Amino acid sequence: MTNLETRFPELVPSVSVMRLAPNDQLLNTLISTSHIVLQLSTREGFEVKVSEGLHKGKPVIATKAGGIPLQIQDGKNGFLVDAGDSHAVAGHLLALCTDEVLYKKMSVYAKQSVSDEVGTVGNALSWFYLVSPFLISILRSTCSKRARAHSARG
Repeated sequence: MTNLETRFPELVPSVSVMRLAPNDQLLNTLISTSHIVLQLSTREGFEVKVSEGLHKGKPVIATKAGGIPLQIQDGKNGFLVDAGDSHAVAGHLLALCTDEVLYKKMSVYAKQSVSDEVGTVGNALSWFYLVSPFLISILRSTCSKRARAHSARG
């Protein structure tokens, strides 16, 4: 913020910087109301926030860290930048904020380029699908035991 306050004091009222605890509902709200999603990590795995941003039709500007390049198609649904390259980030932000055709094209492609299965809900459903045979087996076994116990008393 010091750099912003010193070099661009007129922008300070328009900037909010927050450090928030992990919270899916808050993240969903922020992504839903955003215009562009930034994920500027220096190290990352497969980033669900990137997928959720794309799923909501938000172009994503992200670093070429970890699994992020597997999610962003540079120039199609967002932009990939080198970690620490603030000039590239600023240039892409400016382009997306001033070129309505570019923004719309990326927004539409973002929605089409990501699977429903990679968001939080999709991940939860996938895990449920994987464990459902075990849950069904446990439920059947429990019901069988209860039925045998009931008939033994009866």
